[in-house]
Amino acid sequence: PKNIRNHVVGQRDAIYLQYAHDGRVEGNIVEHSRYGLHDMFSDDTIVRDNIFRTSLVGANVMNSKRLTLERNEFARNRGVTAVGLTLKDCDGSLVSQNRFTGNARGLQLDGSSRNRFIKNYFAQNDVAIRLLTSAERNTFSANHFVQNWSDVVESGRDSTNAWSLEGIGNRWSRYSGFDFDGDGVGESAHPLIRPFERIEGANELARLYLQSPAAGALDLAARSVPNALGASADPRPLTDTRTSN
Repeated sequence: PKNIRNHVVGQRDAIYLQYAHDGRVEGNIVEHSRYGLHDMFSDDTIVRDNIFRTSLVGANVMNSKRLTLERNEFARNRGVTAVGLTLKDCDGSLVSQNRFTGNARGLQLDGSSRNRFIKNYFAQNDVAIRLLTSAERNTFSANHFVQNWSDVVESGRDSTNAWSLEGIGNRWSRYSGFDFDGDGVGESAHPLIRPFERIEGANELARLYLQSPAAGALDLAARSVPNALGASADPRPLTDTRTSN
């Protein structure tokens, strides 16, 4: 099945695929809908060059394998439960060169493993990436995180997700380290989870206090204690924009 160059507005499920293997969704503009794309049990689907905006969920993809999602824009999908792109029980997929801007949550992973997220751009989202405990062995490399309220919110403490691939990490606008030798990679790892984001991973209501003075004080105190921010870190944070876009 092919869904190509449509403009869809104000629908419950604007583009809906089920058991539609090898499908293509390309060049569409979807807005003001519940789900821009709702895709279930559809392996080897290609989702490319679409705009999913101002909906409750830009794209909700479930129970599918070997997906390709590239060069899509997920913008201003807002609301209490809103997400730009959510992958639930999706494995072995490539998500690359997408833009996530101004969403309540840019990307959410639930029960999804062995996916690669390469050269995506996350800017001004409330939460750029939310990882549930069941999201395992995913790889993030050469992504760019810019002025998100929270870059990563992660449930649990024993993550198996990797934040670099072949020595290439990600670029973070709040990275506070240095690149003394000028090789485009920071000399110290970048901790991903601040204290309130760790608390939020277990209780979403904690987000109400993310910008409070108490949250800032807790963050400052945690940075003075080794390993207080937890084990999740980007070991090779990028400092050169040419390698992350």
